[in-house]
Amino acid sequence: MAEEQIREEYRDEEIELDLAGLLAYLIRHWKLLLIMMIAGMVLGGLASVVRYQLQRVSSGESAAVVVARAQSNLEREQDYLENSILTNIDPYAEAYATANVMVEVDEEGFSLSIGGDNTISYSNTIASQIMQEYGRFLSTGVSYDSLTQTLGTRASYIQQTVGFSQNDTNGYFTISVRHYSEAAAETILDYVLEQVQNQRTSFGINVPRHTLTVKDKNVTTRTDSALLEAMDSDKAVISDDSFKNVYALAAEKRIQQLQSYITDRQTMIKKKYVLLGGLAGIFAGVFALSAYALFAGILLSGSFAESLIGSLVIISFPHTRGRRKRGWIDGIADNILGVSYGISDQQIYDMLAEFLFTRFLKEDLREDETGSETRMRNVFNETGNLDAVRKAVKGMEMNRRHFLVVGDCLQPGEVKNLTNFLSKDDLPGMEFDYMERFWEGYESIDKVHEADYVILCVRIGKSSRMTLRKLLQVLKMYHKNVFGIVEYH
Repeated sequence: MAEEQIREEYRDEEIELDLAGLLAYLIRHWKLLLIMMIAGMVLGGLASVVRYQLQRVSSGESAAVVVARAQSNLEREQDYLENSILTNIDPYAEAYATANVMVEVDEEGFSLSIGGDNTISYSNTIASQIMQEYGRFLSTGVSYDSLTQTLGTRASYIQQTVGFSQNDTNGYFTISVRHYSEAAAETILDYVLEQVQNQRTSFGINVPRHTLTVKDKNVTTRTDSALLEAMDSDKAVISDDSFKNVYALAAEKRIQQLQSYITDRQTMIKKKYVLLGGLAGIFAGVFALSAYALFAGILLSGSFAESLIGSLVIISFPHTRGRRKRGWIDGIADNILGVSYGISDQQIYDMLAEFLFTRFLKEDLREDETGSETRMRNVFNETGNLDAVRKAVKGMEMNRRHFLVVGDCLQPGEVKNLTNFLSKDDLPGMEFDYMERFWEGYESIDKVHEADYVILCVRIGKSSRMTLRKLLQVLKMYHKNVFGIVEYH
């Protein structure tokens, strides 16, 4: 039961290490994942455009059509705020032009001068009907196009300045014009009065015969108390800018509402699809990298290399070695795999040399029959210094061992540098040869045949079962195993 439990724990540990290796592999390919995320966001943005064009709102129109209409309204409102007459009127100095137009009815002998209640009542009724016709004419029938060039503004903005009110009791209606210029206000008023006089002869049979008399024409600059009161009532809701009149404040409020509506409509779909696209891109990248690593048998960690090759990792080169500054992303991957960082290649070479030296020194001392074993052990125990042991064994007859250092998926020159150092270190009884990579050929097979021990250098995240299978098959043919693994990250 205890042995079965140990096997289960070991199997769980292997799974965790492989998962950790896969996670480190994904982290080291963060640039590809970033590219996939950006590509997904771009595709999501394009999808949002298509969705935006096709989405139907409550009116049955697409969201794009609705937003285009709102955009057109926004442009009109912005032009109205900047260029209209009403929004630029100073309520403390408003140019105000007015004129009263008397209506006198001449219908079948009836006139305002004839006495009698019935006559006066009948005449006032007809005069009221006539004034209503003039009110409708002023609201829809007058064209201000001829004034646009003179006043430098739109005809619709001129029309907004004209007011109409009728007095049924006294038989007259009042035309008023509001402007920020007295001269412009008078120009508009004169133009409207001329149009009204011309319209009198154009009404024809629909309106009884009558005469119009202009009275009490006046142009002045005043303080518009009604406009100020309206501003006071709307301040808290719209703005505290007292220099803007109520028309400008109302236009600003409508512009804000339209801008908010357009922004909400445009971003509602876009944000969602861009976010989903980015997430889909990351997931696609993770899936593709994971599938490639698993199906191609990529070495993901040292434990994975050990289980595949059947040998132990004797030394590891971290991904961040030799760098002035440790990249935090690479550092995360190294930490996940438990790889030491911040040490130089020279330090790693030294550790490997010391490992080989101590590993085979004990075997040689055991075979020595002259008592050197005791002497070497005493030197090592007393000093703990391998250099002292090396000096002590110098000149001794040591067994000759031929090492072959083989690289797989390493950068050019890495295997050579490692082998050159071990050769220069003058390890007793050890000779070193190398192959940057293994290939099927007589020279490679001869080197394998001559080697006593094979040290395999692999790159985690690059080497795979496919690239190592040939080497392992050749080693099996010559009854040789991998002595140890040197892993590069």
